[in-house]
Amino acid sequence: MHPINPSSPQRDAPQGDAGPVLREQTLDAVEKLLVLHTEGGYSRGLYTSEQLGVIRQALRQLAKWLSARKPEGLRQAEQGFSSDRRFSHRDVLCIAYVDHVRAEDAAAPAKRLQGLFNDHLSGCYSHLHILPHFPCPVIHPQLSGPASRADGGFEPMSYRMDPKYGEPADLQAVEAGLMFDFVLNHLSVKGEWFQRFLDDDPEYQDFFLTISAEQLDRLDLSQVFRPRQHHPVFDFTSSKGETKHVWCTFSATQADINVKNPRVFIKVMEALVKDFVGEGASWIRLDAVGYLVKMLGLAPGEPKTSSFGEPETHSVLKAMNRYLADIAPSVTLVAEVNATKDVIATYYGEGGDEAHMVYEFPVAPLSLFATYTGNAAPILEWAKERLAHPDRIGLAFTASHDGVGVLPMRDVAALPDGKPALDFLIEEVERRGAGVNYKGQVIGGRQVDVPYEACITWAQAILTPEELQALKADELADSDIARAADRFIASQSYAYSAPYCVPADYLGAIAVLLNDEETFAATDHNRNKNRGLVDAGAFEKALGNPETGYEKLVRGIFQRKTRMLEARRSAAAFSPYGPCRVDVVQVDGATQDLKPVYSVLRNAPDGAETVLALTNSGGASRRVSITSGQLNVPSGSTLLDLLSGHRYVMEGEHLHLDLGPWQVAWLRAE
Repeated sequence: MHPINPSSPQRDAPQGDAGPVLREQTLDAVEKLLVLHTEGGYSRGLYTSEQLGVIRQALRQLAKWLSARKPEGLRQAEQGFSSDRRFSHRDVLCIAYVDHVRAEDAAAPAKRLQGLFNDHLSGCYSHLHILPHFPCPVIHPQLSGPASRADGGFEPMSYRMDPKYGEPADLQAVEAGLMFDFVLNHLSVKGEWFQRFLDDDPEYQDFFLTISAEQLDRLDLSQVFRPRQHHPVFDFTSSKGETKHVWCTFSATQADINVKNPRVFIKVMEALVKDFVGEGASWIRLDAVGYLVKMLGLAPGEPKTSSFGEPETHSVLKAMNRYLADIAPSVTLVAEVNATKDVIATYYGEGGDEAHMVYEFPVAPLSLFATYTGNAAPILEWAKERLAHPDRIGLAFTASHDGVGVLPMRDVAALPDGKPALDFLIEEVERRGAGVNYKGQVIGGRQVDVPYEACITWAQAILTPEELQALKADELADSDIARAADRFIASQSYAYSAPYCVPADYLGAIAVLLNDEETFAATDHNRNKNRGLVDAGAFEKALGNPETGYEKLVRGIFQRKTRMLEARRSAAAFSPYGPCRVDVVQVDGATQDLKPVYSVLRNAPDGAETVLALTNSGGASRRVSITSGQLNVPSGSTLLDLLSGHRYVMEGEHLHLDLGPWQVAWLRAE
């Protein structure tokens, strides 16, 4: 963290012209968003007028700081920047830990990641998302990578890069834009903020959410949305020997900041400007942002709510958006909200005034469901719902560092045998080796534990248990390896062709990692199944000279994935702003409830290019038919499959195409 008046000569030396200017009307808008007021008989908002005056002055100083020190890459991005065309078809995100790559050399972890990315991935991905690379308590010193750190690094002690990973220049040398992770809800109890809070430092008084003894007796958790099963209040002893009851949403060592304190808001904005934008992050992920503001009904006039996705949380996000629009307009805010689709949608705000992009958690479980059942109906339904909001650009992803969030499956209809879709998915991933985490939620007026996420690598989730056993024994036949690769690629294609979305991949899935059962056994932490390291030497060996069945699978998937991404980035029809239609083909054997083929008709924003994206979701061949009128092309047109290079000529007004098991075809009209 840095004071409002920084003193470091290296960070403070002016480096350029003023650039975008912070307007007074923007500060007026920020104040209006955050001011305390009465609504429905309750006290809402965050700050008094006097407190907002202090915030206003701090925001002015931060804007001046950035105008003199803005990274050159951001200055260049602002040249000709258009906020209504923030993204393009070339945008694809790669998600990785800073120390995700293991190698025998003595290079810093950030340099290893930079090397692997620049050598193999820079042609496929526009941005590299670095998961938290800040100082974090080490809880398993015998391990390497994210598993060694508290909550895999999501327990930051500060927001500055930990020097043990290398230098900021190592990341800035990545041949892509950078995305950093802003853990906004909490900080480590081992960090400076919390230690000074326990030391009763006046500057850090009320920096964390505390509950008095009297309030603790009145605390009612029946409505509170809790992502973990533990009681959220933990006791800490101050330097004066007094007990402080601190709210810890995620664990006893992750203390929730008190953003109702205006000095905390200033510190948060300072981190946003100096530690993220100032260090070259062009995209910023807001981790667990939905939990930021709590309304527990304990303070006078305070309502008692779920304390998730409060209006005040949305107001903070809107304030960040408005402020950055003036001082760093090309910087993108990405909200991470692991919830159902109706909740996720609220973080787009109105007209893009909150997050510029929001994680679309339904894509991952719905992609698995389609792969397991051969039925794309649920993910087609999700895609159709996106058509109503072309201004809401989503981040469509399958694998991530946490595994597969399964909450969206509650919106999916039961299977024909009556089994709930969520139960079915949980059974399937557990058969393949997933560890399932649960969260507390109020349903029907009572607190129950519901499945929250399935921790498993994407490769292991896609393989059948029999294939996995044979693969580990190096007994999987080449034909079975090819079939598994087909299934893997099909499972990725839903995200790659999702309407009004930018796709994202996790490095562990790119490298086709299987569950890291050894690290899981050492930590008893389900998420560590999916946080294994990429062995640089083994990865190079698999790509260059595969011998085992697993190495052949790695190369087969990697080659096809990179080919898909290169094709996608070359076709303007994959722009997230291009008009789309969904479920546009006739498929033999399809019914209203059974949709074996996922289809999205995509158009470039200027109408100059059309691509029909098709995915056969199951292991049986399917006949697909479509007319030239539906494609809006002349009769007899030729369609080029961007993936296979094969050309299909329409028979008059009709195209009949046989899709093989799990085949993906992207047909562009020539």
